[in-house]
Amino acid sequence: MVLNPQSAHGDPFAPERLRLQCNVVPVLKGSEIWHSTVDLFKARFKDKVSTITQDEENFLLIQLKPFRGRLVLNKSDIFDISGNNLEEIKPFKP
Repeated sequence: MVLNPQSAHGDPFAPERLRLQCNVVPVLKGSEIWHSTVDLFKARFKDKVSTITQDEENFLLIQLKPFRGRLVLNKSDIFDISGNNLEEIKPFKP
């Protein structure tokens, strides 16, 4: 879930939010996605985290692939999101 805290205005049900349901897919060690992601991770956290090597057995990299979601802009503007690339946006009907 992703929240927009500036939209709350004191009402806990008012913030704009996006909730996605995802499949979890492990990223294979040694793959192109693995190498590029580990390189980005190392560059961003070089001073905060010990070096991650491709040989680390306890380091698991996963990819979240959303397949459905709900976008809430306010109490009356709510949308369901679906489709192969989340391209279908329809008004929510309770």
